Amino acid sequence: MRHLTRATASDWPVRLIAAALAAAAAAIHFAVAPMHFMEASEFGLSMVVAGAAQFTAAILLILWPSRSLVVVTMLGNAVIIGIFAAAYSVGLPFGPDPGKREALDSTVVLSKLIELVLLLVLSLLLSEDEATREVQAA
Repeated sequence: MRHLTRATASDWPVRLIAAALAAAAAAIHFAVAPMHFMEASEFGLSMVVAGAAQFTAAILLILWPSRSLVVVTMLGNAVIIGIFAAAYSVGLPFGPDPGKREALDSTVVLSKLIELVLLLVLSLLLSEDEATREVQAA
């Protein structure tokens, strides 16, 4: 999967699912950005940046897939999940209420579930790629 432009029949559905999950996560980040801008500009901006990165990944997973893209997308979503874990467990050390934990709601839970499933699907792509490379090397 170094360059997946020649997608196999087996990885196309997985890439499509990954792209749909990334786009769904992006849509949620874009939808909550205005509310976060009212709380603090850096929070709103972080939602826009996260959404833009996830939407870009969704497009690239379809149009220009690569192993590097999958790895970077996994790392980016892991960072987003890590920031979420800090914000909702101990609170972020900056913003209007430093150290105050955020309140969970259904949108937050849904977005994190989508991102966790996205990580699993992307890991499937990496494992399929590894299996393909082993077969080609044999």
